[in-house]
Amino acid sequence: MHGTARLRAVAVQQQGKKREISIRGRKFEAVRLVLPVETINPVLLIDHFWMDKPTFPPHKHAGIAALSIMFEDSECGFSNRDSFKLGDRIIAPGELQWTISNKGIVHEEIPDPAKPGKTAHGAQILMNIPEASKLDKPQVIHLNQEDIPVLTPSEGARVRVLSGSQFGLSPETKKRMKPPIDITLLDCILKPSAVLDLEIPEGRVAWAMVIKGSGSTTTMRCTEEGGLKEDQQNKQQEQQQQQQQ
Repeated sequence: MHGTARLRAVAVQQQGKKREISIRGRKFEAVRLVLPVETINPVLLIDHFWMDKPTFPPHKHAGIAALSIMFEDSECGFSNRDSFKLGDRIIAPGELQWTISNKGIVHEEIPDPAKPGKTAHGAQILMNIPEASKLDKPQVIHLNQEDIPVLTPSEGARVRVLSGSQFGLSPETKKRMKPPIDITLLDCILKPSAVLDLEIPEGRVAWAMVIKGSGSTTTMRCTEEGGLKEDQQNKQQEQQQQQQQ
């Protein structure tokens, strides 16, 4: 039995607020999504960030993968450099880069130095990598904007397939290199009142992080007869929210 997650956009302002951090006088703003590890494994944390000046000094990663995603509306790219010179480049708006540390790598990411005063807008996701890969050499995988499939599966919905596969599509990677993490990541833009249905394979967990605006999710479950049955727990939550309003 598999399920379908339904995402619905609504025309209201974003709920929640940014967390502002000042480090050595340099500005960095971020919203962090933290969920129980057992819920979103292998994801460790997700930061939706804005950075306009160098903030974090070079630092070491080991045993994890850092995925840096630059949103298409970012005013500038992200300049990445690492101790092995595997990923020394600008991650331009609309692009992404995996830094898979394995046994260890030192890296630094800052807003594009060629565009002073501009703000880098993106997300960084830290993920645990399989135990069997943790002693391997570090690896960097870069995806240009044109390597990322874009589709419109429903009216008012635009989806970029950043990792894994959805709707039968997967991103193109150099020499067909694939991250050692089995995860599907989608960058979705929904117009007000648009609805997007995503199939969730049996045994998998789905989560969503709102970047701008707000919306709702409803889990639909397939019965053995082939019909869709709305998840009772989500229905009760929606009813409680309506009563509170």
